[in-house]
Order: sequence, then C-alpha cells, then structure tokens
Amino acid sequence: MQKLTRYALTVVVISLFLIPQSSQATGLGLYLPSWGNGSSTINFDSGYEWEQDIDHIGIGFVLDTRVARRGVFNYRLHLGFESAQYGELDNKYSRFALDNTFGFGIVQSSVVRLWFGPQIRLVYQSYSESGSTYDASINAFGIGLAPVLGFNFNLGNVVSICPEIGFRFMFLGGTQEYDGYYGYADEIFDSTERYVFVNLALIFRIGDVFDDFF
Repeated sequence: MQKLTRYALTVVVISLFLIPQSSQATGLGLYLPSWGNGSSTINFDSGYEWEQDIDHIGIGFVLDTRVARRGVFNYRLHLGFESAQYGELDNKYSRFALDNTFGFGIVQSSVVRLWFGPQIRLVYQSYSESGSTYDASINAFGIGLAPVLGFNFNLGNVVSICPEIGFRFMFLGGTQEYDGYYGYADEIFDSTERYVFVNLALIFRIGDVFDDFF
C-alpha cells in the first residue's frame, strides 16, 4: 500500500504543475474517439508475470491554446474516459486520463497546422466484479510519456478537425483485492504498457484565426 500511495502522490504533484489556467484556452471541443493498441507486462509481488495485448477506446474533452493562429507553441489538455481490455479477457477496465501535450509548430497556413511534441499522461484505472461468493477489485495509478504528431485542419474561422498519432510508454502501480470463498487476498502489482494511439478531435475555436502575429 505504501508503494501505491507514492504513485498516487506523484500523479497529484505533477498535475498541479502541468495544468494551465483555463483562461488561456483558444479552442474547446471533444475527442471522438481516442483509440490505442499494443502490449502490456504485469508483475505481481508474488513473482507472477503476465503479458497480454491491450486495446482501449475512449472519449473526452479537449482544450488547446493554439489551434489555427500563427505561433510556435501550443498546449493541449485532454481529459477523458477510456475502456481498456487485456488480451482475450472479457473484463473491461475503466480509465480516467489526463493528457498534457506540448506542441511545436512545423508547418503553418490558414488551412492546416502540423505540430510535434511530447505528451505526459496521468491516469487512474479501476475494475470491480462481484459474484454470489466473492468480490474482486483492482485500483491503479499511472504515468505515461509519448511523442505525438498532430494535424489541425481548419474549416473556416470556427471549426477544426484535429487528428493526432503517437506511441505511448506507460507505467502503472496498484493493488488487486479478492474476498470470497477461498479467503482474502491483497496483492500489489506494477505494469508497463507500450502502444500506438490515435485521437480525433473536433475543436471549436474562440478568437483563434490564422494571422500574421505570433
């Protein structure tokens, strides 16, 4: 449990430094959807190691400080909910994710902005299941890093279609609890994930138009 607490505190502290003032926002919208696919390695304190494929899909809110207007730097915040599945298991894990992306413009015009930059992800993951003779739950916190390539296609002065693609490395730590017919078990685990992800955002711009000013 002490190990899990350290992970949780790390997530909270980092988030306090990374979340900007919302008043700086120039674009607001939704991710429809966010998708990822790759592999996961889970290590339990008992010594058991479990390797599985991972798939997830999600939706969420997006805020961007520079969608169409000229300039080098943009900050993109994504707050979303995801459903994750490991291997062939029917279990669906719930994820709440906060993505902080720091973009740097490569190509800029009135029609498209191409940018590239690092992303830091903070995530909370949970799962619970109950039967007639047992209760099981999993709770974990995680942090991820990813290089991201994004495109902002501007449709007039208000709307932009914004796909992005990246490759994420993520580390999670948490606890798995079981209480049932065979007794009670509480085990700490950690896992690493590596996967490609694609996001598609629809963003509505507020006073954010391409011009000659940085």
